[in-house]
Amino acid sequence: MGVNGIETQTSYIDTAQYAAGTKVTDKKEETKATEKKDEFVKSNTTKKDSTKQIYKKNTALVNQLKQDAENRKQQLIALVEKSIGNQGKAYNSLCELFTAIKDGKVAVDPAAVEQAKKDVAEDGYWGVKQTSDRFVEFAKALTGGDPSKADKMIEAIEKGFEQAAKAWGGELPSICSDTIKATKEKLTEWKNELSKSDSDK
Repeated sequence: MGVNGIETQTSYIDTAQYAAGTKVTDKKEETKATEKKDEFVKSNTTKKDSTKQIYKKNTALVNQLKQDAENRKQQLIALVEKSIGNQGKAYNSLCELFTAIKDGKVAVDPAAVEQAKKDVAEDGYWGVKQTSDRFVEFAKALTGGDPSKADKMIEAIEKGFEQAAKAWGGELPSICSDTIKATKEKLTEWKNELSKSDSDK
């Protein structure tokens, strides 16, 4: 109780804080309103037709790539020619050896006969399997592992085989033609893996 029996109570609100709070809120709402107003602004640039653009051809690079491809093709041809020739020599040496032994003209060391048999056997170093595997690995290396170039490698192998036959002076032994056949089959299979993987996608 107060002196007079009536107590007065003063209540006030700090209007400075209220006014400042209102202004901040107004600014936030104003910013939000401007952020929401994205407008389309038309560009003045015109779209160029890319089909009419002139591209500068890098003839030096193109020629270098063509020469590199030709060099690699010639490497494969030389490898086939040399390998088939060696394979044929090994086979003919073995045949001549057996003929000479059969006729009693040559006394042969049994170890040499066994080594010759091993060399031209199916799984021997000069046999169909190993020789064709070497051709395929070399072809893959030349193409950088690109199966789409398998047809060019098959063509190069056939050309090398023909050159080896010419150098041989006639038809090569059957082991050579079997090797080329196996090599072409393996390269075709490798090429077909590409089309199989493309169809799986």
